[in-house]
Amino acid sequence: ITMLLWWLRMPRTLAIAGFMLLAPLTLYLPFFVKDTFTAPLAITAAFLLTRGRTALWAKIAGVTIFYAAYAVIFRQYYFLIIPVWFFLVLFIEAPGSWRVVLLVAIPIVMVVIPKEIYDTLQVQRDMVNMARAGFAGEGNRSAFLNLVEPNGVFSFIINFFYAAVRLNLPFDRLAPNNIFLFMNVCLYFWLSVSGMRSANRIVSWPAALFFAHIVVITIFEPDLGS
Repeated sequence: ITMLLWWLRMPRTLAIAGFMLLAPLTLYLPFFVKDTFTAPLAITAAFLLTRGRTALWAKIAGVTIFYAAYAVIFRQYYFLIIPVWFFLVLFIEAPGSWRVVLLVAIPIVMVVIPKEIYDTLQVQRDMVNMARAGFAGEGNRSAFLNLVEPNGVFSFIINFFYAAVRLNLPFDRLAPNNIFLFMNVCLYFWLSVSGMRSANRIVSWPAALFFAHIVVITIFEPDLGS
């Protein structure tokens, strides 16, 4: 973290980085949990992707290997982050006409994917929250279930966007912590979209990897705390 702040020592970038570090420093890093290990994973990925002299194939292979190892040891859904990242990088690198082709290919591929896969992905959130003692009780106020019953691709799309709203717009209560978290969401979204629009791969590829995280965890995360 100290090295990060040294690299971003210009006043504007240092202020942004300092604000972004408040949440992880207070909520995750002081405790020994699985999320503790995402920090060295992110630092390793950032180191690989921002090395200008490293071959592109070596960057992709390195990130893939580290993410696969993390998925095997901690969270299997990290396997899904890699293909989403591949698609985003391909979209970033593709010329305008091929970007249209890629966008058209998304609904075609989604329709071809077997229904059972969508149902397996969607049911994870419901299984976690229904298994909790006192689902609506103290400590689980931000937990939620899928909006519609898992039943193929169309329910997957509905539940995905419903989860995106519930996870990123936490205004069920206008409490200071919710407002602070929403400010983080807005900042992360702005930085990731701006980064993916950059012509510099050192910026756009890490931004695409971060955005792939957001896409995948929206499928699985059961509550705001997670």
